Amino acid sequence: ESGTDLDSAIRLWDQLLRGLPAEDEELQAERAILYLNKALCLAELGRPGEAAITAETPLQNEELDVADEVFLQLLLIVMEQWRLSGDLGKARLAGERVLALLESEAPMCSHQTLVAVAQERASLAREMGKPDDAENTLQTALELLDDDLADEELDPETADELHWAKAKIYETRAHNRFEGHADEIARLDLEDAVKIYQTLLGPEHEETQRLQELLAQVSGNY
Repeated sequence: ESGTDLDSAIRLWDQLLRGLPAEDEELQAERAILYLNKALCLAELGRPGEAAITAETPLQNEELDVADEVFLQLLLIVMEQWRLSGDLGKARLAGERVLALLESEAPMCSHQTLVAVAQERASLAREMGKPDDAENTLQTALELLDDDLADEELDPETADELHWAKAKIYETRAHNRFEGHADEIARLDLEDAVKIYQTLLGPEHEETQRLQELLAQVSGNY
């Protein structure tokens, strides 16, 4: 979208927010979604500080009652946009709320959101010099995905989505481990990711070949 379109969208979200009484608790979910949409537009415009503040607004309500999907997306924006603006302290606070939610219960959210949140939380942890924290976040995400895969009534399409999400986490963790010079265990993560890519995309797909080339390059170092 163009900057003009995004500015128009922001004005629309503001207009809709003004039309919802702030004191009406029954409308808090609707307000949270409007703040989320506005924050996404601000982020797209490259205004990270404003995006973070906007996404934080509904989260200030300690009794906020919204779907886990919306809650995690708001936290994801807060984490990412404060990090981009250089305020790692505020980003860390959002990251701690994310980790607490992931570890307390399996959030009812899309697998794409779970992966995005885990990747951003891990990236933030590494940027703050806490590689073990990053490992913990990614491992938690993998365990949540494995729990979903254990469902005996899982349909094939959802199973493929879960395996794809696991591949993305494996790839992220492999890159982190390479940066930390833990090449041997990073190679194992890449092997797991390649197996999933081969199954879901086929051996000739460019993404599969990209990972295979990286794996071959790494394996050649041993």
